[in-house]
Amino acid sequence: MGDPVRLKQILINLINNSIKFTNQGQVKILIQAYIVERESTTLHFSVSDTGIGISSKQQASLFESFSQADGSTTRKYGGTGLGLSICKDIVELMHGRIWVESQIDNGSTFHFTVVFQRANNNPEQLFTVSEKILQQRILIVDSSIAYREYIHDTLSELSVITEVASSQTELFHILEDKRKSFDLLIIDQSITLENNKIL
Repeated sequence: MGDPVRLKQILINLINNSIKFTNQGQVKILIQAYIVERESTTLHFSVSDTGIGISSKQQASLFESFSQADGSTTRKYGGTGLGLSICKDIVELMHGRIWVESQIDNGSTFHFTVVFQRANNNPEQLFTVSEKILQQRILIVDSSIAYREYIHDTLSELSVITEVASSQTELFHILEDKRKSFDLLIIDQSITLENNKIL
């Protein structure tokens, strides 16, 4: 149990920044239970991107009011950097901390922790899984390693048998193996198939 409005403020700010400074690649959000106690849980959030990155010198003042990487960044991407200062204030009010790991031209990862009270009631079951899908063999084809990992890990937690491919070439190579058969194909719409057909 916590403050969803302020948590949303932090996440929207960090995710917007990652998208703004990432011309190609991906933005990835992870949430982990960092410290679990009887009355409270500390959650660790991270927002990673493959964007322009931030130097060590620039990181030192990044969470100060009206601070941004440098003047050229402000001119090119806009903004004053005030959002990160506000994020820091909110995180500290929620008994956590915020920090960044980054290298120039090698992306950035913004981390923050917040403390929430443990709920007394059991969480509602958000969805049910058909017994039918648990018996399926699924092939996942996606050019994004983040999406492949996400879908694979989610289905694996349900004990679904999965295999992954990153391209049409890899897909056909897997399908040529007569020892393997699949009931379902999950494919990225950006991957085009020859004649739109799989034999």
